[in-house]
Formats: sequence, C-alpha cells, structure tokens
Amino acid sequence: MLFDAENIAPAWVGPVLGEVARHGIASSDGDFTRLAARIREDGIPVLGYGERKTPSAFRNACDQFTYFDLLEGATPARERDGATKTSSPGGDAKLVALLRAAVLATADEQGWANLSPVGQHVRKNAPDFDSRNWGFARLSELVKATERFHIKTRGTTIVVADKALVP
Repeated sequence: MLFDAENIAPAWVGPVLGEVARHGIASSDGDFTRLAARIREDGIPVLGYGERKTPSAFRNACDQFTYFDLLEGATPARERDGATKTSSPGGDAKLVALLRAAVLATADEQGWANLSPVGQHVRKNAPDFDSRNWGFARLSELVKATERFHIKTRGTTIVVADKALVP
C-alpha cells in the first residue's frame, strides 16, 4: 500500500480542478513517515493524526499533527491524568522555551508579536503542538496561563511580549 501511494504521489498535484490541497494520514506508527515526507516534497501539506505513542519522526514529517484524544468529543490526556486548567503551564520549561522562541522570532522592534504568527512559528517547529494538550481551547489562553508573557489587544489583534525582555 505504501509503495502504491508513493508511486501515485506525483499525480496528485496539477493545474486541474480537484487537485489535492492537503493530504491526511491517520497512523500511530512510523510506517508512513517517508510517505508524509514525500508528499510534502511535492508541496502538499500533510495533516497527521495518531495516538500519543506515535514516533516523533512521523509527527515531525507532517505539517500539522493532531492526537486522536484531542479530536471533538474525546477527553484530553491532561484531564484524564487529573490536571486542570488552573495548573500553571508556566512550569513546563519545554513549552515556555518554544513560546519564547516564537515570540522572539516574530516580534517587532519593541518586543511585541502578533499571536497568529507566533502560533504559526510554534506549529512549524513542533507539528504536534496544540494548546489543547495543556487543557486550553485557544493559544491565547495557554500563553496567558504561563504567566510569562504580557498580553494585550490592539484592535482585533492579540499581541504578546516576553516579560523577561519587555518590562
């Protein structure tokens, strides 16, 4: 099956009506890692879905990876494990470093960054990133809960700045 999928992959893209805009792969093992990479080489975004045991190689081969337990109607692992929204994600050093790097990479001269590009930067560097992993429906809620960032609204845009860099 994998061999067949790789052989027809070049035919997926073309200037005809109905060309593939995205490709989804649901798997929790690494067998589809090369296929995901091959599809991305053709310029087609790959959306991956799987269990928490999915190898990082496959998760990283996708443009976006979503855990099955985060899909609608499922109970997120954080809630099943007894964690709540009131638990501060600010103690998660990996999360804070990922958010800080994204804010720094997308910030203006004053150190403020629009939240949307921050989220895009995070997703590009961690395809399996999802604020629901920490029990928050929105990225803005997660960023605020870390207590490591200033957050304000400019019109309809949410902007953030690292408290360590912007007083």
